[in-house]
Amino acid sequence: MTSVPLVWVVDDDPDDQLIMAMAISQIAPAVRVNYFKDGLDVLTHLSQRPLYPRLIILDLNMPGKNGFETLNEIRNMPATHQLPVIIFTTSTHQQDRDRSILLGANAFYSKPGDYDQILLIMKEIADKWQLSGTAH
Repeated sequence: MTSVPLVWVVDDDPDDQLIMAMAISQIAPAVRVNYFKDGLDVLTHLSQRPLYPRLIILDLNMPGKNGFETLNEIRNMPATHQLPVIIFTTSTHQQDRDRSILLGANAFYSKPGDYDQILLIMKEIADKWQLSGTAH
């Protein structure tokens, strides 16, 4: 295992990418983050990569290949079927949460409008998936 955790964020919104970058760097500064604009982009990288991230944070609502389709393909690839995938989306619909979990998401979070709430979610993710480098 690499000493610097790698997280991949898949989100088509540059503003959301920036907010995630700020929150992750504040909560877990040692984490290296790569950003992907959509599902096809991340799936292409996953299929070509011998080194996988510690986890993927995936939006649902993206053009082209959406988050559901992307999650389904990640779960059907032998090399990545156990890779932790966190859904982080604007959706607050219970059916989206249920479908995400059914498809194999490890967690589902609705994006809050408040930065402090985003920080709390990122801290929970960092603690659960041991991204901060501290023992819990």
